[in-house]
Amino acid sequence: MLDCSLKKIVNINHINPIEIKTHAHAHDEITYFVSGEGSIRIGDTDYPYKNNTFAFFKAGTLHSEYDPVPCNIIWLHFDYGIDGIELKEGVFWDVDKTLLGILKKLKSTFYSQGQYNKSFAESILSEAVITAAIKQSESERQRKEIDWERVTDYIDNNLRSPIDFKALALDYGYSYDRFRHIFKDVFGTSL
Repeated sequence: MLDCSLKKIVNINHINPIEIKTHAHAHDEITYFVSGEGSIRIGDTDYPYKNNTFAFFKAGTLHSEYDPVPCNIIWLHFDYGIDGIELKEGVFWDVDKTLLGILKKLKSTFYSQGQYNKSFAESILSEAVITAAIKQSESERQRKEIDWERVTDYIDNNLRSPIDFKALALDYGYSYDRFRHIFKDVFGTSL
Protein backbone atom coordinates (compact mmCIF):
# COMPACT_ATOMS: atom_id res chain seq x y z
CA MET A 1 0.00 0.00 0.00
CA LEU A 2 1.21 3.48 -0.87
CA ASP A 3 -1.15 6.16 0.45
CA CYS A 4 0.09 9.68 1.15
CA SER A 5 -1.79 12.93 1.51
CA LEU A 6 -0.10 16.33 1.93
CA LYS A 7 -2.14 18.78 3.99
CA LYS A 8 0.24 21.76 4.07
CA ILE A 9 3.87 22.65 3.36
CA VAL A 10 5.42 25.97 4.33
CA ASN A 11 8.89 27.51 4.14
CA ILE A 12 9.55 29.98 6.98
CA ASN A 13 12.46 32.40 7.36
CA HIS A 14 12.65 34.37 10.56
CA ILE A 15 15.31 36.68 11.92
CA ASN A 16 14.04 37.10 15.48
CA PRO A 17 14.02 34.45 18.21
CA ILE A 18 10.82 32.41 18.23
CA GLU A 19 9.38 30.15 20.90
CA ILE A 20 6.55 27.90 19.80
CA LYS A 21 4.63 26.67 22.84
CA THR A 22 3.67 23.04 23.39
CA HIS A 23 1.05 21.90 20.89
CA ALA A 24 -0.04 18.95 18.78
CA HIS A 25 -1.48 18.48 15.28
CA ALA A 26 -4.13 16.25 13.73
CA HIS A 27 -1.57 15.09 11.12
CA ASP A 28 2.02 13.84 11.12
CA GLU A 29 4.68 16.55 10.77
CA ILE A 30 8.20 16.89 9.46
CA THR A 31 10.04 20.07 10.41
CA TYR A 32 13.23 20.49 8.36
CA PHE A 33 15.87 22.93 9.64
CA VAL A 34 17.56 24.28 6.51
CA SER A 35 19.64 26.70 8.60
CA GLY A 36 19.77 27.87 12.18
CA GLU A 37 19.96 26.13 15.49
CA GLY A 38 17.79 25.65 18.52
CA SER A 39 15.88 22.93 20.29
CA ILE A 40 12.78 20.82 19.90
CA ARG A 41 10.91 19.12 22.71
CA ILE A 42 9.04 16.00 21.66
CA GLY A 43 6.98 14.67 24.53
CA ASP A 44 9.42 14.80 27.46
CA THR A 45 12.64 14.69 25.43
CA ASP A 46 14.71 17.69 24.31
CA TYR A 47 16.60 17.49 21.02
CA PRO A 48 19.01 20.09 19.69
CA TYR A 49 18.85 20.83 16.00
CA LYS A 50 21.13 22.58 13.54
CA ASN A 51 21.52 22.93 9.77
CA ASN A 52 20.19 20.03 7.70
CA THR A 53 18.48 18.15 10.47
CA PHE A 54 14.79 17.28 10.55
CA ALA A 55 12.30 16.41 13.24
CA PHE A 56 9.37 14.03 12.91
CA PHE A 57 6.26 14.09 15.13
CA LYS A 58 3.33 11.71 14.92
CA ALA A 59 -0.19 13.12 14.84
CA GLY A 60 -1.25 14.04 18.37
CA THR A 61 2.30 14.19 19.82
CA LEU A 62 2.94 17.18 22.04
CA HIS A 63 5.95 19.19 20.90
CA SER A 64 7.46 22.66 21.19
CA GLU A 65 10.32 24.54 19.53
CA TYR A 66 12.77 27.27 20.45
CA ASP A 67 14.70 29.06 17.70
CA PRO A 68 17.08 31.57 19.39
CA VAL A 69 18.81 32.61 16.14
CA PRO A 70 17.64 33.35 12.57
CA CYS A 71 16.29 30.18 10.96
CA ASN A 72 15.07 28.85 7.64
CA ILE A 73 12.59 26.05 8.23
CA ILE A 74 10.37 23.91 6.01
CA TRP A 75 7.51 22.12 7.72
CA LEU A 76 4.79 19.93 6.39
CA HIS A 77 1.68 18.23 7.72
CA PHE A 78 0.64 15.00 6.08
CA ASP A 79 -0.89 11.56 6.45
CA TYR A 80 0.85 8.47 5.16
CA GLY A 81 0.43 4.76 4.89
CA ILE A 82 3.30 2.95 3.23
CA ASP A 83 3.72 -0.77 3.83
CA GLY A 84 6.88 -1.44 5.84
CA ILE A 85 7.56 2.25 6.67
CA GLU A 86 7.12 3.56 10.20
CA LEU A 87 8.75 6.92 10.88
CA LYS A 88 10.28 7.41 14.33
CA GLU A 89 9.92 10.54 16.41
CA GLY A 90 13.09 12.52 17.02
CA VAL A 91 15.65 14.69 15.24
CA PHE A 92 17.75 13.19 12.45
CA TRP A 93 20.53 14.19 10.03
CA ASP A 94 20.17 14.82 6.31
CA VAL A 95 23.91 15.11 5.69
CA ASP A 96 23.76 15.02 1.89
CA LYS A 97 20.58 17.19 1.74
CA THR A 98 18.65 14.56 -0.25
CA LEU A 99 15.49 15.06 1.80
CA LEU A 100 15.82 18.84 1.47
CA GLY A 101 15.82 18.57 -2.33
CA ILE A 102 12.71 16.39 -2.27
CA LEU A 103 10.90 18.80 0.09
CA LYS A 104 11.68 21.77 -2.19
CA LYS A 105 10.31 19.84 -5.18
CA LEU A 106 7.25 18.86 -3.12
CA LYS A 107 6.53 22.47 -2.13
CA SER A 108 6.86 23.69 -5.72
CA THR A 109 4.57 20.95 -7.03
CA PHE A 110 1.98 21.29 -4.25
CA TYR A 111 1.38 24.97 -5.00
CA SER A 112 1.46 24.65 -8.81
CA GLN A 113 -1.67 24.50 -10.91
CA GLY A 114 -2.25 21.55 -13.18
CA GLN A 115 -4.42 18.56 -13.84
CA TYR A 116 -1.97 16.03 -12.34
CA ASN A 117 -0.24 18.12 -9.66
CA LYS A 118 -2.13 16.61 -6.71
CA SER A 119 -1.18 13.07 -7.79
CA PHE A 120 2.38 14.16 -8.54
CA ALA A 121 2.65 15.86 -5.09
CA GLU A 122 1.43 12.67 -3.41
CA SER A 123 4.09 10.62 -5.22
CA ILE A 124 6.78 13.13 -4.17
CA LEU A 125 5.45 12.97 -0.59
CA SER A 126 5.83 9.17 -0.73
CA GLU A 127 9.43 9.68 -1.83
CA ALA A 128 9.96 12.16 1.05
CA VAL A 129 8.54 9.74 3.65
CA ILE A 130 10.66 6.84 2.38
CA THR A 131 13.75 9.08 2.28
CA ALA A 132 13.05 10.29 5.84
CA ALA A 133 12.84 6.65 6.99
CA ILE A 134 16.17 5.91 5.30
CA LYS A 135 17.74 9.00 6.91
CA GLN A 136 16.43 7.89 10.30
CA SER A 137 18.08 4.49 9.84
CA GLU A 138 21.33 6.14 8.73
CA SER A 139 21.28 8.45 11.76
CA GLU A 140 20.94 5.45 14.05
CA ARG A 141 23.84 3.65 12.35
CA GLN A 142 26.02 6.78 12.29
CA ARG A 143 25.94 7.34 16.03
CA LYS A 144 29.55 7.68 16.97
CA GLU A 145 31.33 5.98 19.79
CA ILE A 146 31.59 8.73 22.37
CA ASP A 147 35.16 9.96 22.78
CA TRP A 148 35.03 10.63 26.53
CA GLU A 149 38.53 12.13 26.55
CA ARG A 150 37.37 14.70 23.97
CA VAL A 151 34.25 15.41 26.04
CA THR A 152 36.19 15.95 29.28
CA ASP A 153 38.78 18.10 27.47
CA TYR A 154 35.94 20.20 26.05
CA ILE A 155 34.46 20.65 29.53
CA ASP A 156 37.86 21.49 31.07
CA ASN A 157 38.63 24.04 28.34
CA ASN A 158 35.26 25.77 28.61
CA LEU A 159 34.59 25.94 32.34
CA ARG A 160 34.39 29.73 32.28
CA SER A 161 31.91 29.91 29.41
CA PRO A 162 28.53 28.28 28.75
CA ILE A 163 29.02 24.67 27.69
CA ASP A 164 26.72 23.59 24.88
CA PHE A 165 25.98 19.99 25.86
CA LYS A 166 23.05 19.81 23.43
CA ALA A 167 25.36 20.49 20.48
CA LEU A 168 27.90 18.02 21.84
CA ALA A 169 25.19 15.35 22.12
CA LEU A 170 24.06 16.03 18.55
CA ASP A 171 27.67 15.73 17.32
CA TYR A 172 27.58 12.13 18.57
CA GLY A 173 24.09 11.48 17.18
CA TYR A 174 22.26 11.46 20.51
CA SER A 175 19.45 13.53 21.99
CA TYR A 176 20.52 15.68 24.92
CA ASP A 177 18.48 13.53 27.34
CA ARG A 178 20.06 10.27 26.15
CA PHE A 179 23.56 11.80 26.18
CA ARG A 180 23.19 13.06 29.76
CA HIS A 181 22.01 9.62 30.92
CA ILE A 182 25.02 7.95 29.29
CA PHE A 183 27.30 10.61 30.83
CA LYS A 184 25.88 9.89 34.29
CA ASP A 185 26.34 6.14 33.80
CA VAL A 186 30.00 6.65 32.81
CA PHE A 187 31.00 9.31 35.35
CA GLY A 188 28.50 8.81 38.17
CA THR A 189 27.50 12.48 38.09
CA SER A 190 25.17 14.61 36.00
CA LEU A 191 26.27 17.08 33.35
